[in-house]
Amino acid sequence: MYVELGRLMPQEFDTKERCLHWYKCKQLGLKHSLKLLSKEKDSMIIRTPITNEITIVHGKPKEIEWLHLELVKSDSFTYK
Repeated sequence: MYVELGRLMPQEFDTKERCLHWYKCKQLGLKHSLKLLSKEKDSMIIRTPITNEITIVHGKPKEIEWLHLELVKSDSFTYK
C-alpha cells in the first residue's frame, strides 16, 4: 500500500494497519477531520484539511475497503 502526496515522495507502508496509523496521526486527534473525495476499487482520494493535503491511497481492493471501513468506524470522515 502506498500514498501519493502530490509533489512529495510517496509514503509506502508494509501493512494496511500502518497506513491507518499514518492517517490517524494526520488527524492530530480530531474526529471528522478527513474528507473522502473519491473511492475506487484500488484507490481512494482523501483530503486532510488540517495540513491542506490531498492524498491518493493505492492498494489492493481488499486493503482499500478495509482502510475505508476503519476510517468510517473511527469517525474520521466529515460528511458536509
